Amino acid sequence: MNAEAVQPEPLPDGGPAGPPEHGADEPRSTDAPRFAHEEKDSRYALYLGDDLVSTLEYQDDGATVAFTATFTEPAFRGNGYAADLTDRAVAVLEERGDRSVRAVCPFVVDWFELHPERRGILASA
Repeated sequence: MNAEAVQPEPLPDGGPAGPPEHGADEPRSTDAPRFAHEEKDSRYALYLGDDLVSTLEYQDDGATVAFTATFTEPAFRGNGYAADLTDRAVAVLEERGDRSVRAVCPFVVDWFELHPERRGILASA
């Protein structure tokens, strides 16, 4: 069998043939995640294109930001989006320097356990 015999035929658009990367019901975005601080909704969010991927809800009392809930849309789970979102939200607050964080959401508690170098922003108990 020669190499040409096992090569897939190109698709009409010139791309290689083969199975699609996503199922028919899965999102098909090649965009990098877009981070947003949605203050009116008291949340940070990640988007792929127009699709909302993950949210991190918070309560801000002016001195401490309590991260209360993290949610990732089921179609996007297992890709590290919640961790990426948490990292970006913590970075924003670290840069601001005027708030500490209280980890209420179990995911955020675990995230800080995995990132001890970032614990300096945590509020004292």
